[in-house]
Amino acid sequence: YYKTKTNKPWGLLIPTNFNHPIETVDVKNAYRHYLDWAESNGTKYADWYIWDKKDDTNTTYADETKIIKH
Repeated sequence: YYKTKTNKPWGLLIPTNFNHPIETVDVKNAYRHYLDWAESNGTKYADWYIWDKKDDTNTTYADETKIIKH
């Protein structure tokens, strides 16, 4: 119901503190698995917002140069 024409969510309810992208950086460019999550309707990378978690390639979920860490 609440998705854009490209099937992305209008808003996000993140269940923890969130290190948001710096100004002018799109969340899909700051968080490597955001699109995987959105395009899978939440079945993949449900924890995409955990910036320091590492994936199978040992890469953090977020690009640290593009987020504001609290």
